[in-house]
Amino acid sequence: MSKKYSFREALECIHSPISYENTVLDKDEIAISVDWEIVIRENAGIIVKTVALDLKDYFQTVFNLDIKIKNFQPPGKFNKKIIIDTTDDYPGYNKSPACKIHFDGDNIHIIGNDEKNTARGCYALEKKLDLRKAPFLKAFETVLENRFSPRMTHSGWGLDVYPEKYLQQIAHYSIDAILVFYSRKDASSDKKIKGINKLISTADKFGIAVYLYLQNHRNYDLYHPEDPGAEEYYESFYGRIFKNHPGAVGCVLVGESCAFPSRDPECGNINDQGFGSKPHPGWWPCSDYPAWLNMVQKNITKYKKDADIVFWTYNWGWAPKDKRLELIKKLPRGISLLVTFEMFERLNKGGVTEICSDYTIKIPGPGKYFRSEAAAAKKAGIRLYAMANTGGNTWDFGCVPYIPTPFQWIKRWRAIIEANKTWNLSGLMESHHYGWSPSYISRLGEYFSTSHEIDRAEDFLDTLVKSDFGETAGNCLMTAWKLWSDAINYLPATGYDQYGALRAGPAYPFYINEENVENIPGDPDAFYGNKIIFPNYDPEAFRIRNPADTPIAVAIEHEINSVRKMLRIWEDGIKELELGLSKLFGTPKTEYSKIMDLGKFIYNTLKTLLNIKLWWQLKQKLKSIPPTDKQNLILAEMAVIARCEIENARKTIELVESDSRLGWEPTMGYIADKSRLLWKIKQLENILSEVIYNSSRPNGF
Repeated sequence: MSKKYSFREALECIHSPISYENTVLDKDEIAISVDWEIVIRENAGIIVKTVALDLKDYFQTVFNLDIKIKNFQPPGKFNKKIIIDTTDDYPGYNKSPACKIHFDGDNIHIIGNDEKNTARGCYALEKKLDLRKAPFLKAFETVLENRFSPRMTHSGWGLDVYPEKYLQQIAHYSIDAILVFYSRKDASSDKKIKGINKLISTADKFGIAVYLYLQNHRNYDLYHPEDPGAEEYYESFYGRIFKNHPGAVGCVLVGESCAFPSRDPECGNINDQGFGSKPHPGWWPCSDYPAWLNMVQKNITKYKKDADIVFWTYNWGWAPKDKRLELIKKLPRGISLLVTFEMFERLNKGGVTEICSDYTIKIPGPGKYFRSEAAAAKKAGIRLYAMANTGGNTWDFGCVPYIPTPFQWIKRWRAIIEANKTWNLSGLMESHHYGWSPSYISRLGEYFSTSHEIDRAEDFLDTLVKSDFGETAGNCLMTAWKLWSDAINYLPATGYDQYGALRAGPAYPFYINEENVENIPGDPDAFYGNKIIFPNYDPEAFRIRNPADTPIAVAIEHEINSVRKMLRIWEDGIKELELGLSKLFGTPKTEYSKIMDLGKFIYNTLKTLLNIKLWWQLKQKLKSIPPTDKQNLILAEMAVIARCEIENARKTIELVESDSRLGWEPTMGYIADKSRLLWKIKQLENILSEVIYNSSRPNGF
């Protein structure tokens, strides 16, 4: 087994050494050497000062070059200087591109239209030298765009945990905003208030804005905005937030976390935790949400006039179009509308209705729900953002760092660029609470967000992987990714799978007796732990499913066939990677192995997904009370599946022991690590010994 890889080491590893002693200087290239200097203005802001130190560290760590930082005061003649500045003092510079990087053979000029974009130019220079694998440059000029802002992400380090090195990593990928959960109790916690203000100050150094994701889940607002005393009540939370945190840029509001006692006759009671005959106010586009937003906005802007108040329609994309669009039409001015890019799509595949309940890269998007609300936002003159998951993850696989289907992500990015042109889409939420990890998917996000030319994404990706792994292994990786990007189209994106095997991976349990179901052991320190995993696989009971849809038995059979196709294609991708791995040595082999282990973990998750569907079919046969001989045959088939799953879990242990990020998610903690996989093995061994092998009829059928 390979040396254990800690994902947090990768999140902190901004710059890695490159050996270039035997690299030959090409014709017309200039070598950056120790007699060069990084120069900034004496009165430069904190972002420029921070990125100058980053660039100095880059040359020292990567190329062992001690490049000094000096202050300069123009005008003046320069030679062998890397000049980091903004357009404010360059009247002749066009402010249209976010940043211009220019090397004339004597000096490198990195000039941004503000300090944040200047920093992006420095990171782009680093990546250009990374591709060359040496501090050698030919004369060039590159311009960067800033197509989307904010680009928001939750933490992939741990829930609301943002060490400085991780923030630095985020900034290197042109992500300019982070999200922090914030509840009513936080507004009166001195520790939380001080912690967030310290985070805001640290993030400022990297040009990263902080958004507060308001999380009152199951502790909703108690007052309707028209109730007596409502203004004081809303002031005590929404106003207080920005009084406590004037440096926060904005907040995110979503129905399930910020519902209130609506008076809309079409929705139910705010206290109905079990959801009654009418939708809960958090899951319905209530006609009085505009009044609620007016009240929230009024109290926030007392303390921060330009606060970005982001209203997210995630919970009612399923609702009637006229109700949703009427709400958008009445939203107060100054609100930003956040719409999920691909949810609630219904696909017809061979006469079977496939329902995409939650986030999925199976559908590049945009979905009908997004298109309808984006058009309404444009008509109403409302700023439009998209929950796009472009950080690289969705609920397709709940405990992996990213989904390695880059050609599918390219399709999504192209759809996002088109949405920018069509509906003025200007901001993105790039991850939810499963967080963000750097990857080749992240590089694609940076490419589409900042590159001047964006029609060569496949070539850009090809250049990256061949720079990192060489021609042969690079070709194998590109072939594997193409296979996996095709395979994802066969994944069932149903709620009962996304809350089941897809979320928990190969640790997902299998039960016969539904009265004695236990969940995967939860992490007591995690925000959700095992609470967002449904351990009893029961597609019929999943509440989002419409009884008028395809009969569940037909749907499951269709899904079994789809998963089998996906497994075959995914396995072909792993075989391609194995061919490439044999050509690599040292660090490239280690990095390549991580990609292959991720692919294997997903492959094992797909095996569990297939097996739980086959298991469910057999359970339905048992419930029909068959004769004893047929019952024994059914139990024998279940024994085969159980033994297959035990072996699958055992093979997964090596993967999660090698890479600590596999089987983990920031809000759930470890859900498919070695201890939970061993728990799953024991659980299935008990099923075999206590129920199946003695051929006794289980209770509850």
